[in-house]
Amino acid sequence: MDVDALHHQLGISPMMLHDTQAWDQVFNASDELLGVCTGPETPSISRAHQRSLDHKTSMTLQVLTNNRDNLNRTLVRYGCRPNPEMNKDMYKINYAIWATRPLTQRLIDHASGNVKSLCDLRQKQQKKAQNIDGAEARCIAASAANASFYKKLMKIVSIRHVGRFIGPRGSNLNSLTAQHPGVHFQTVAHVRAGNLMVFAEKEEHFDKVLSCISVYK
Repeated sequence: MDVDALHHQLGISPMMLHDTQAWDQVFNASDELLGVCTGPETPSISRAHQRSLDHKTSMTLQVLTNNRDNLNRTLVRYGCRPNPEMNKDMYKINYAIWATRPLTQRLIDHASGNVKSLCDLRQKQQKKAQNIDGAEARCIAASAANASFYKKLMKIVSIRHVGRFIGPRGSNLNSLTAQHPGVHFQTVAHVRAGNLMVFAEKEEHFDKVLSCISVYK
């Protein structure tokens, strides 16, 4: 998502987002993980209890992210037409290709194709949720929890060995995320290769995480 840029650079916080990735993660989660996202059904709930549920939901999303699929494969699973303009090989040529100006027609077709595909995917997911008891509420909660990551404190860290930091299929990054609840990482391809955005709930969380990151600098 680009919620991080909207929030930290323009002060805009979108509401009622349909995070297709979060919905997909909920659909593919185990019953145990789904229970974390659901929370209590009682309308009377304390703020402390709600914060606890929000934290558990965030932790659930971190676990589910380990099995994240790319957009085209996700589209196929839902019976949607994949984006024919998507080409992951372009990142091997230029990691920061989306910072190129003016955008080439190939990039414009790639981006517009993704937008159309996401709209189709949203409709499929909403239809699927109607056939699963309580799924829509869990998906909405997961979307909100995902978006809340980007409203936290944020720092940009430069990493020389970004590939080693992420690890095979994101193994190192996922492990570090699991060790530090409340912290989220995102690469910054549009700035330059090797930059990483770190989101945290509190300032002191950065110190622990940055000490782990320092070995990759």
